[in-house]
Amino acid sequence: MWTLSQARTHLSNRLAEESTVFWSSAQRDAAINEAQRFIAAVTRGVPLTASGAVDTTTRYLAISGKLLGEYPTAGRIAGGAALRYVPQEVADAIFPDWMTAVGTPRWVIPAPNESRVYLAPVPTTSLAVAVNVSILPADLSADGDALFADEVVMEKYQGALLNIAASLLLLKERYDQDAERFYQFAVQEMQAVGVDPARIPPLPRQVAQDG
Repeated sequence: MWTLSQARTHLSNRLAEESTVFWSSAQRDAAINEAQRFIAAVTRGVPLTASGAVDTTTRYLAISGKLLGEYPTAGRIAGGAALRYVPQEVADAIFPDWMTAVGTPRWVIPAPNESRVYLAPVPTTSLAVAVNVSILPADLSADGDALFADEVVMEKYQGALLNIAASLLLLKERYDQDAERFYQFAVQEMQAVGVDPARIPPLPRQVAQDG
């Protein structure tokens, strides 16, 4: 997976503009981050497996990144049974005491606003679990930070990311036709790797923020 520094270099090559006359390094980084968020949202998030131990003291797993609302799979107790997702509002309605119940975990209950997933019931003694979630990855800031939380399955979107980032920067300079051309390249690349065309919106007309 490319790092921020590598992505910035590839973006400069894609634009055929290595100087910072038109776009500063900070602006290029901002465009890369915006493109990363855009692709993560279109593809229903970056898959992430979080693992750790839960008990009555720590009944949740902390998630690095913003939790999204779609979860294709759930999780598993280490060496044991599978877990399933239950939205918090459903858990509140059918099992109001889930926050205090103890026993063998059966449910994974995501709390997106807290960047946590809770286990219910919670074991009285430490139990190793792993859960699968989808996240909106955090913005990259250091040159060594990897795109898409370094999840290899997202590597196929790196080319599309460059084209989206290029289109955002071109919009900033009001090169609308060039921006649209790069964006269409990105759309074609995403469709080629299986993204539903209906999930890909038109070119966003906002530009990346100055870093």
